[in-house]
Amino acid sequence: MNKIKFFLTILLIISIKKVQAQPDTILNKQEKGFFNLIEGGYLYGLNERTIRLTPNSISSITDVVNVVSLRNISGFFLTNHLSFGIGVGADGYQVKDGGFYNTFQIFGDVRYYFKNQESTWYLFGNLGRAIAIDDGFEEGLSGGGGIGKKIMISYKTGLTASFGYNEQEIKTVPQVKQRIPTFAFRVGLLF
Repeated sequence: MNKIKFFLTILLIISIKKVQAQPDTILNKQEKGFFNLIEGGYLYGLNERTIRLTPNSISSITDVVNVVSLRNISGFFLTNHLSFGIGVGADGYQVKDGGFYNTFQIFGDVRYYFKNQESTWYLFGNLGRAIAIDDGFEEGLSGGGGIGKKIMISYKTGLTASFGYNEQEIKTVPQVKQRIPTFAFRVGLLF
């Protein structure tokens, strides 16, 4: 009976050593070229409207804005630390005491990951255009950047969480321009 216990103990120790050695074989999603990232977010900030009343007269109004965002980014890791992607998304801007704007976003995305590990911090930036889905406004330039964290949860799937700054320009009519600076909180699924 003691020989069986001894044999099982040795087998258990070998199994534990193998399990501990496995993290080197787990992909951290920076080992292969292609990636896809789906992000949902909430943005909070201001809507700064500038209205040209006459050629020499401008009026400015500021309101609070809440934004719900859904994005999909597809791209490639050029190195273990640097990725480039193309994104599309839908953002809904609700201006307090104002209008609601649905936008379709098309943008470029760049990310720099500090470490090539399963859990790492990253910096990101994006620049693109918002295309009006609803009537009442024209397209506008959009962009932003910030910091985030990537954590792998399975073999090829990771979670991301980020905080950053986002800015959207909207032109409703030729004499009204809107600048919407916001703080953005996003969570995503990377695969």
